[in-house]
Amino acid sequence: LPLLALLMTAGSVHTQTSTAPQTYAVIITGAGGEKEFADQFADISNRLSSGLRKSGLAADHVTLLPADHARKEDVARVLQDLAGKARASDTLLVFLVGHGTYDGHDYKFNLTGPDPTAAEFRQWLDKVPAGKQVIVNSSASSGAATEVWSRAGRVVITATRNGQERNATVFMRFFAEALTDPAADMDKNGSVSALEAYRYAEQHTAKFRSEEHTSELQSLT
Repeated sequence: LPLLALLMTAGSVHTQTSTAPQTYAVIITGAGGEKEFADQFADISNRLSSGLRKSGLAADHVTLLPADHARKEDVARVLQDLAGKARASDTLLVFLVGHGTYDGHDYKFNLTGPDPTAAEFRQWLDKVPAGKQVIVNSSASSGAATEVWSRAGRVVITATRNGQERNATVFMRFFAEALTDPAADMDKNGSVSALEAYRYAEQHTAKFRSEEHTSELQSLT
């Protein structure tokens, strides 16, 4: 299996020691609303967590927040804890699995209870001193958060290009697949970079949408 390397370079996540730069991952599962989405989000989050740990990330460095334990205050607490332990040499990976909304002014990620805005997420993330950060947001309208979250040392990957794309996405499903699919390691160096995972998910999402569209057309004939 390829090793995960969601960094700005194509390095690998190795078994970590206390003196070496550390990688921390936070997986936030949003409110599904309907059971179909709730089950889907839970499955993707679990696959992300499993893939990260199998790739060498220490179990106590992977925080999975299931939907019923991912209220706004829970997310704030986890990121505040990391703000106190992470160092400039460390890496932070954040995965948002769920629904999102954009009203033309604020992007919000849907949680159980009050929904945090992109600006609130930025405040939490900016306090974490990890010098390398990768934020992967799979929600609809997630592109609206890109400009808000972008800064030097932080890679922002979203499932949509802007806030106007409001349909449910399948992007994270394929992003999670990239963690354990050898085909995602396009340069065959034994690890999957952020760019490789993004391209894998983008290609498979486009294929999925094309097949979905073809099926719809065939049903009309």
